[in-house]
Amino acid sequence: SFPTRRSSDLHNWLAAKHLNLLPEYVLSGLRSNNCRLILDNTLEGDKAEEFYETLYKSLHSLDINPDYVTYVTSNLIAEETHTKWLADKSYKDNRINVVSFPWNIYDVKRLISLGHLPVEVNIEKEIEYKKENHNKVKPFLKVNRTCRPERNIFMLFVNKLNLYSRFKISFNNYNKDYDLFDWFPDLIVQDNIDSLIAKIPFDIDKSDKDNHGPPGIGVGKFDADLPFNPLHYRNTLISTVMCAFPFVENACHIHSSTYNPMYCGHPVLQFGPVRHLKKLKELGFKTFNKWRDESYDEEEFGWGRLTKVLFIVEKLCNKSDKDLLDMYIKMKDTLQHNSDLIKNYDSINILTKRITGE
Repeated sequence: SFPTRRSSDLHNWLAAKHLNLLPEYVLSGLRSNNCRLILDNTLEGDKAEEFYETLYKSLHSLDINPDYVTYVTSNLIAEETHTKWLADKSYKDNRINVVSFPWNIYDVKRLISLGHLPVEVNIEKEIEYKKENHNKVKPFLKVNRTCRPERNIFMLFVNKLNLYSRFKISFNNYNKDYDLFDWFPDLIVQDNIDSLIAKIPFDIDKSDKDNHGPPGIGVGKFDADLPFNPLHYRNTLISTVMCAFPFVENACHIHSSTYNPMYCGHPVLQFGPVRHLKKLKELGFKTFNKWRDESYDEEEFGWGRLTKVLFIVEKLCNKSDKDLLDMYIKMKDTLQHNSDLIKNYDSINILTKRITGE
């Protein structure tokens, strides 16, 4: 029987446990230090402590030197947690090479090549567009289509305060199994839940309307990673994002739902893992503490962190359209910096050097 865990964590664990299934010539090459084993989990960013435990045991039983093994993950704090995990272990002198890699920054280039995102982003032009089309520009774009507890809460918050006129929203499903939260008693009331469910689905455009059904790609299937049409970034000012794994200890996975809007010239206001803004700054991004209180990033308690994000959203919603546009204009240099950083991020070279140690 498998331990109880999310699929991404389970796949990690299975790979570590069954290294013995590698071809014998690969195992022989590793034992003789003639090759390197790269375990690539760049599409996910889950916690990895159980993975480390299982991996080191497998390497020991197979007589493989951990120095010749690299683990790549989009968990931005995986290197830190690996070092902490090793602190009291007997095999800490020989250690695997853990590489935290923001794969979804790299993925922007793929989305550009497919025509899903613009080739160039000029914030001056974005400002001019928003000025000329101010009548159809809304303050917020609600990013994230899939249903998770915090996304239910966010939608119940929007519904309770009737903030729909301030948002473009994509949300096609409400999971009733998530309704058992004492932290938001004013939101988790049956009348509010029923009122929200009666309005679902929320579709921004035809691509949203066609994006319903079982998981998959194409009409009649649901693709949670389907990019927004860039026009929706132009017709809004701020992206509100519910990050992946915001409650998971020792995990910090920043997804396309953050990088895509940042590339398109949006400030992001997001509920993410504790200190995720700190990690973004370490990657070179500029955040928006000049215009809002970002101390919520240090709040350890997940629901408390979300409460503070909702407070900021409500506060911004109460600002006039003119004030919000003026704020956006003042963010120009920060927005251009973030977009350019993503466009010019030398992902492959950075990853190659991290793996080879050059």
